[in-house]
Amino acid sequence: MKRLLLLLFIIMSSVQILYAQTANDSVKIYQADAINFNLLQSLVGGEVRLTFEKPLIKNKSIEFGFGYIYRYLEVIGGDLDINYYGPFEYYGFSVRSGIKYYTSKTKDHEGYYYNPILLYRYLYHKAYIDNYQPAYYYIANINIFCGQMLYGYKFHLTSRFLIDFYGGIGLRYILDFQHETLPNALPLNNPLTLFIPTLQTGFTIDFLLK
Repeated sequence: MKRLLLLLFIIMSSVQILYAQTANDSVKIYQADAINFNLLQSLVGGEVRLTFEKPLIKNKSIEFGFGYIYRYLEVIGGDLDINYYGPFEYYGFSVRSGIKYYTSKTKDHEGYYYNPILLYRYLYHKAYIDNYQPAYYYIANINIFCGQMLYGYKFHLTSRFLIDFYGGIGLRYILDFQHETLPNALPLNNPLTLFIPTLQTGFTIDFLLK
């Protein structure tokens, strides 16, 4: 909980800094707010995510995203947790925020950009294990904190729709709390902790809110 509060504090501090800059910026912003949908993440990554992008000053904007995870198989370093019945499936939610810096001097919130973001995921898994006696439940609660640096290119498909291709690198910090309902079983006093480098690539479909 303390780590989540720290993440939220960092996000809100970033918003406050950008709004302070807005007050000193006299350049008019013509780009509208946008909502983007990550189709590839929904179909392959098992997460339905929507992100809201708010232009604040010329060629700079802030974004907030929320996701529902209905099937998350890539938990630790791209490996799958395998039991006798196949991969464990995790469910949960995600929260993300970042700042987009567009590099174009002629386009307004289009073209090439770089995008540092912070990401939090909560994952839950519960499985009934009956190939041992006595049968028991295996329960996992996983917290993932991630920082990423993305680089992308956004362009208009129509007057209201844009396509955004991106790629980048990041680092995950994973806290894995496990529990088994066997007699005398207790949660791990020292949960599994890992630092995992990540590679990101994908695209989103943006819709302008005019």
